[in-house]
Amino acid sequence: DDLIYYADIIAGAIKRIRYDANQPPPQVPYEYYEGDWSVLPDFDALTPVTTGVTTNFGVGVAQRGDQFGLRFQTCLRVPTSGTYTFFTTSDDGSQLFVDGGLVVDNDGLHAPQEQSGTVALTGGIHPVTVTMFEQGGGEVLSVSWQGPDFGKQTIPSAALVGCDTALGASPDPVDFGTTSGSATDTVALVHTGAAGAPNLRITEVSI
Repeated sequence: DDLIYYADIIAGAIKRIRYDANQPPPQVPYEYYEGDWSVLPDFDALTPVTTGVTTNFGVGVAQRGDQFGLRFQTCLRVPTSGTYTFFTTSDDGSQLFVDGGLVVDNDGLHAPQEQSGTVALTGGIHPVTVTMFEQGGGEVLSVSWQGPDFGKQTIPSAALVGCDTALGASPDPVDFGTTSGSATDTVALVHTGAAGAPNLRITEVSI
């Protein structure tokens, strides 16, 4: 099983929590919009036509061939610390954000084209947002990455997990006290996902 490290501080004492993950299925929430744009709109100011969950980035969830926009918001498992390059190929415009910062800017009206950007990341879970719009003609969206230990490849679905599962839906905070030092307490707290199935277990807490 993968180990996900999530830094947290509870009562000024908890330094690290180790999550033992049972590989929850890929979760890529998306919002689908319709409109007439020549650049990416401010999706925060718009109401989506529909929302849903898919397994990767792509135009397959669109409900028509032209004049639509998509926003995907998920979390990415980064295997190790280092410099990563991200790529989007899109028709028309697209952007990619990691940890809230713009990494790839491929906006505007254009035929399929690729743009890239680099960012230094720590190993672990990072929020990722991909946006795109299609005005007319062909519609394309693909997202790839390259890391310190692997070459350029499409981001695999197995690396994508909904942020509610990865970060935001951990068990209720537990007061482990304010003991200081290097001791390690072992606990067994089960995270229950939206469908009621446990998919995360805290197996170690360093204090």
